[in-house]
Amino acid sequence: MNGRKKIFLHVGPMKTGSTTLQRILWKNRDSLLADGVLIPGRRQVDHFNIGRDVRQLPPVEHHPDGDWTGSLDEAIAEIENSDAGVAILSDEHFAQARQGDIERLYSRLAGFDVEIIYAMREFAGLLSSQWQERVKHQLRVEAFDEWLREVRDQRPRHLFWRQHDTSIVIPRWTLGYQVPIHLLAVPARGAPRDEMWHRLQGIVGWKVETDTAITKTNESLGAAEADLLRRIQQRLDPKPYDIRRKRILLRYAVREVLLRQPDTTPILLPPEYEPWCREMNAERRGLLNHEGVTYHGSTNDLDDVPGRFGEVDVDDLATRQRDAAVEVIAHIASAYAAEWQQRAEAAPPASDRIRAATRRLGASLRRGS
Repeated sequence: MNGRKKIFLHVGPMKTGSTTLQRILWKNRDSLLADGVLIPGRRQVDHFNIGRDVRQLPPVEHHPDGDWTGSLDEAIAEIENSDAGVAILSDEHFAQARQGDIERLYSRLAGFDVEIIYAMREFAGLLSSQWQERVKHQLRVEAFDEWLREVRDQRPRHLFWRQHDTSIVIPRWTLGYQVPIHLLAVPARGAPRDEMWHRLQGIVGWKVETDTAITKTNESLGAAEADLLRRIQQRLDPKPYDIRRKRILLRYAVREVLLRQPDTTPILLPPEYEPWCREMNAERRGLLNHEGVTYHGSTNDLDDVPGRFGEVDVDDLATRQRDAAVEVIAHIASAYAAEWQQRAEAAPPASDRIRAATRRLGASLRRGS
């Protein structure tokens, strides 16, 4: 030990199990701290704000996460003042940081030993999950086959590659493999639910027992449901952007209807993309023996899962979309009817409102005289 504190930067990327790891980290925050591992901040969103601060995103007025200016400095001060010898910062959006952002970050962390954690998964599953994430959170998203074609044909210009092109992201975050990096594999299908968590434990090194029981996170939509949501998003006016509208859609349409559809059909990649996905998996496996890289996973974790590729039944897709659309409309109408009923029951009687308004008017007139 050199007496310097160590910071693990879990940089994501998106759709590689980050949300699950973060929820378990925060659930076990006190236990980990007792074992010398600090999770800075007061709530999980604080790490997202640190990531925004690192990437120098301009603050957004009335953003539900607050103003993130100075969030990195606050985290550094907390780490410095803590008795813990190890700290973890986790934000899947870190992976999108540009070279200048990373260099500024390392300058601020010059007094610490820094190690990077970058998660990886099989490529076909990554593609379908990343497109679905765009559908959930953005108004203008291409159909899946169009998006796939753009990703494949526009490397490295397409935004997807900014966080998922390991030939660029990993050298950028390691400053040319000078900073140690841990490649954390998303376990293959059939592995224990907490396998990735225990792999993270192997990296960080805590000894304390932890509670990994959490509700399932980031559940997947079926192909019909995802495309229906995409079409709904396209009909919404992009200006002004309203975070409340987004949350209403995610709650009433996604969580309470679309994710509950029975016997959904998975999002499949056209068979023509299978050779390309095999090539990408092989390219990513080529990083595992690079100097400064430590791989945490098994040999088959980066192989595409059987059943990822296939043709879409267009008629079945249309039928499922129609039925799901009817449920979404009915559910939103019922939810708003119930909300207005609650407001009506909570409001004072009309006579009380009239008397209160009369008193306010009288008081105003007296002040004016």
